[in-house]
Amino acid sequence: MAQEDKGKEKEKEDEFEGIDLWESLAASQRRRKLDGSGRTRVSQPGLMFSGFLVPPAPGPAGAPRRDLNLAFRLLKGFPTELSTSPSEFCSNLTTLSLRGNEIMHLPKEISVLSALRALDLSKNRVSMLPDALSTLQSLTSLDVSFNQLSALPPW
Repeated sequence: MAQEDKGKEKEKEDEFEGIDLWESLAASQRRRKLDGSGRTRVSQPGLMFSGFLVPPAPGPAGAPRRDLNLAFRLLKGFPTELSTSPSEFCSNLTTLSLRGNEIMHLPKEISVLSALRALDLSKNRVSMLPDALSTLQSLTSLDVSFNQLSALPPW
């Protein structure tokens, strides 16, 4: 009898371990996302910008994001999500790094980033700066080094 009970217990243990392993594998697969280059990234709570996950803002849950680092993400253009995201997000953003991408121009909608103080566009392919940048009253730091600018705007 004792031998039979041990056998049933072992079967239950194996079944339990199998379920845990299966659930763990399924959860792992749900957390993984495949980006365009074939690299696997683990997803977690945060914001998606141009196919890249940006971790949530530090601090309490739901705290407004103050900085956004999208440097060296091989972006071909300015992230349209910035101009179409909820205005609360755009109005709180103070630092934006788009350094080391392949951005060629900036849209006029950049003006919705009203609290932006620092914008890093270095090492891109920007050839001209839009007048909309001049409307960003809080902007104190603009890095456009290593771009294809032939002239700076008069403002």
